[in-house]
Amino acid sequence: MNKITKQSIDELIDVEGEELISIYLPTHRYPTPPHMQEDQTRLKNLVREAQRMIDPDSIMQSALHDILDKVNETQLWHRTTEGLAIFSDGETIQLFSLPIECEEHVFVGEHYDIAPLIAVLSYDQPYYLLCLAMHNSKLFKGDVYGLQPVAIDFPKSPEDALNIDELFSNSHTQRSNNKDSRRSNNAVSPHGQGDSREAGGEERMYYFRQIEAMIKADKEYDADLPLVVAATESEAGDFRAFSSLNICDQFIHGNVTHLSTDELHHQAWAIIESTKSEDSVEAVQTEFEASRGADRFSDQPLEIEKAAEEGRVSTLAVQLLIQSRDSVRDVIRDAVPMIRFGLEYEKYDIAKIVSEVYRRGGTILASANSYVLGSVPLAASMRY
Repeated sequence: MNKITKQSIDELIDVEGEELISIYLPTHRYPTPPHMQEDQTRLKNLVREAQRMIDPDSIMQSALHDILDKVNETQLWHRTTEGLAIFSDGETIQLFSLPIECEEHVFVGEHYDIAPLIAVLSYDQPYYLLCLAMHNSKLFKGDVYGLQPVAIDFPKSPEDALNIDELFSNSHTQRSNNKDSRRSNNAVSPHGQGDSREAGGEERMYYFRQIEAMIKADKEYDADLPLVVAATESEAGDFRAFSSLNICDQFIHGNVTHLSTDELHHQAWAIIESTKSEDSVEAVQTEFEASRGADRFSDQPLEIEKAAEEGRVSTLAVQLLIQSRDSVRDVIRDAVPMIRFGLEYEKYDIAKIVSEVYRRGGTILASANSYVLGSVPLAASMRY
């Protein structure tokens, strides 16, 4: 099943027809037989709803049966995420995983309803996670969907980094009996904030510097992306003291070697989401304030729709994402982000507005943040 990308949105936005079908439904990331049955039933009900919305003699009736067949053939129910988006023009069927839960929604029209996909794309933020430890440090690259390991062969430990046998409390080293000890002779006192009172403090800092150097040397590494560190407080502090990587202020506390990839992603994404949300809201607030002063701001849906059609919208903030506890999950610790289709969604044709702004190169912030939108469904700054 496909991830949502800019390319996939660009392809969907260009499709036109008389009765294009868009279906959104929440699913369970960790499917069990009862969950799978629940998700399958939900899809069948939404397909029936779509059948009632189109001409009984339309070719799209058979396309709806094909949707059920294709979904079952792909074994999708065994590897679902938080949601599923389905698009069909009668000839092709496209499936997309949603990393955010959504309300149930069916749309039939001359274009696909891709506003939620654009919302997900604006919500996403690629990042790195460095699990820093005295043994077996690891680097992951992540996004809103999850984490993937980065193939960098870090030294297994400070001893491995310097080719020594053990670390002493006074930071002097016990040299290896290996014939090739030149690597250990190159160990120098690092210019960092390592605590020499700890066993092997200097060597530990040298080990950390090697890890940073290997990250920077990786050809695929994107230095502009934020990096979350998972480590003990002292290790995270020592690493931040000298590192020039784009490290987030918050970090995951403690030794995380026992945690699953899913749990690591859950904790890392909470940091990325918070940081991105704060930065985005601050930037939009600043832009909107400047636009108000120049009479280039509106929170009136009909005005914004006209401006979107004319290509005048520079930035659009829209209430497509909410924080909600009304989830399909059996256990929910906190309110989770959810794609919503409220009364205003169809009343003001928000799907069309979002698509027009995206098509014409505008910036979209999908947020329910009251500091930006207050009680209105959308707001925009204009280019002119």
